[in-house]
Amino acid sequence: MKKIFQMMAFAAIALFTVTACGDDDDNSSSSSSGTGADAPVLTPAPYKDQAVDIDITSANTTDSQYSRLKKLTLTESGAYMMGFEEAAKSRNFTRANSALEYLFGKYTYSNGVYSFDNGLKISFTANGNNYIIKATLPNGVVIELTGTKATSNSIPTGTMTSNLCSRAWTISALRVRIIDKGGAVGALNIEGSVDLAKVKSWAESNNKHISDDIKTNTIVKGIIFSSFGLFAINYENRKSDVGTWNWSDMNAGVLGYRWNDPSAGLSVLTGNATVTFSNNPATCKLTLKGKIDNDEMEFVFTLN
Repeated sequence: MKKIFQMMAFAAIALFTVTACGDDDDNSSSSSSGTGADAPVLTPAPYKDQAVDIDITSANTTDSQYSRLKKLTLTESGAYMMGFEEAAKSRNFTRANSALEYLFGKYTYSNGVYSFDNGLKISFTANGNNYIIKATLPNGVVIELTGTKATSNSIPTGTMTSNLCSRAWTISALRVRIIDKGGAVGALNIEGSVDLAKVKSWAESNNKHISDDIKTNTIVKGIIFSSFGLFAINYENRKSDVGTWNWSDMNAGVLGYRWNDPSAGLSVLTGNATVTFSNNPATCKLTLKGKIDNDEMEFVFTLN
């Protein structure tokens, strides 16, 4: 399948488990990790009370970028996702889960003002499910947006959701194994920055063809989930990937995800993931499995 490596790289979700800390073969008891009602409570999200998901209905501006803004999501972990209508030959936005192009980054909040890392500042007033948004663009121009509360992909509340969305999960190490019918036939370990170009080179040295054009220093920086149903995979020098997710069975820690990128020649991708949490959130693991050709590959990320 063309672009198969994209599917595994951005999804970090094909089938993953956030488990207790320790070596790769750590087997934690139910007293130290769990799902549903047994899940430990991780550090609260810094912006839980400020998180919001808004569908933009109008933009009082002629700005070529912000006149196309259709979606504004502020996550509890301090990340923003802004969805824009696609522009011809756009090169500045993320690959997305729909026809929208997403701009992704971090924000801080103080005294009613959200300050974005791209220089944008916004504040808003709410009347029920309706919002009036005042935005000061990086060039100092002030514009006004209106919007409504998004309800299309509501995520059930609970400890599992709070834990998953409490932080932007950064990646510090990676272990990859190629598994065939006879067991593992190769393994790669990367400490520090996870460079997808190294993974591609190693996989191809094990006779696995990866058609995705991955350049050197394509670094996976982290993964973020929003309680409004979006997830994003962030890279150092490559556009982020944004998709949607929801719990299939929250008590069992099973979630489903969906991602689509027509420009990459991929149809809609869906999958399931199983999540458990450790009492020690400082360093946890995320394990995913995917296939290249007919051989299974297993990825184990160390998360900080």
